[in-house]
Amino acid sequence: MNICKCNTYGLWVALSLLLLCFALFGPTMNYPFMMDDKALILRNENIFDAGFLQIDYFRTDSSREGGSQYVYFRPVTQILNALPAYFFGKDPFIYRLINVLLFYLTCLVIY
Repeated sequence: MNICKCNTYGLWVALSLLLLCFALFGPTMNYPFMMDDKALILRNENIFDAGFLQIDYFRTDSSREGGSQYVYFRPVTQILNALPAYFFGKDPFIYRLINVLLFYLTCLVIY
């Protein structure tokens, strides 16, 4: 009977990267929103509005911070801001946790 010996090196690397990510960014998990987070998440009344994604990127948006006319076409960022707010509220811990996990996934892909 053949017994497959699994190589656990990849698992150790993945766990080490996860621990390193949380060791580096873990202390910031309970910090409040900073800089543009306040405008894009906290004070954004249109965060749940599908028009906020500006799929028609030739139109301008005057409903945002300061009322100026501009095109802000960043659908991935806007979706990543809207989904946690919809499911978990506007809690900075959730946003930071998602960012650390995305950073971890990026480290895995690069490795």
